[in-house]
Amino acid sequence: MRTADQIEELTKHKTKPYQQLNYLDKTTTENLIKLFKYAPKIVNSGRLQHIDIKKIGITNNICDRLKRDFGDFKVRAATIWEATKPHNIHNNDSIKSDKPGLAFVFPLFHEGGIDIDARLCFFDQYYYHGAAKFFKGEKNQKEFFNKAISDYKDISYKNDKGIPKDFKEKYMSHWKDRWLDELSLQDSFPWAIGSVMKFDVCQLHGASDFRKVGIKRKIGMAIFTDMV
Repeated sequence: MRTADQIEELTKHKTKPYQQLNYLDKTTTENLIKLFKYAPKIVNSGRLQHIDIKKIGITNNICDRLKRDFGDFKVRAATIWEATKPHNIHNNDSIKSDKPGLAFVFPLFHEGGIDIDARLCFFDQYYYHGAAKFFKGEKNQKEFFNKAISDYKDISYKNDKGIPKDFKEKYMSHWKDRWLDELSLQDSFPWAIGSVMKFDVCQLHGASDFRKVGIKRKIGMAIFTDMV
């Protein structure tokens, strides 16, 4: 667990989620999909398979541009992944990092449906104590890598604002109401191919149920960073 002083320092660097459309051109997007298609996959859960691209160097030019646009950083991890089920509420922190920074997610592909109906949802809340997924009130919940959090006592910025009912019904019906207790919606972005979504790695977020709108699978690229 990070100390109160460490958390206070991290709060000074909070940013709001942001999406820029058409960040990657069509050729770059297609090349990344081809790379994923032919590379050996790592399967780490029932909903996700991925390839580790940090050492390949494929993201070097992209990272150079990200640094110009969003400030300097050190890459902690980079991956291209395919999901056939939506991610639960989670963060992308690493307790091994002293200076957790920004995450960048790039939608590359979706099969079926339309991108505006698949959303990445961002909450006002943060968790500063490592990679975690959030299942308030659940017992014996297991996760492959992330800690399974059933008690929200260590989540920052909890409130009673809740989630708008119409938004919850349209995009969050796959999550139990108690998992959303004390959480509030900050923003959501569509799965727009070629765009980039920027957010803090400690911020809680999760995917809407894209299966509900006819999307069978999604492919995306994610880059997780530390501050320098």
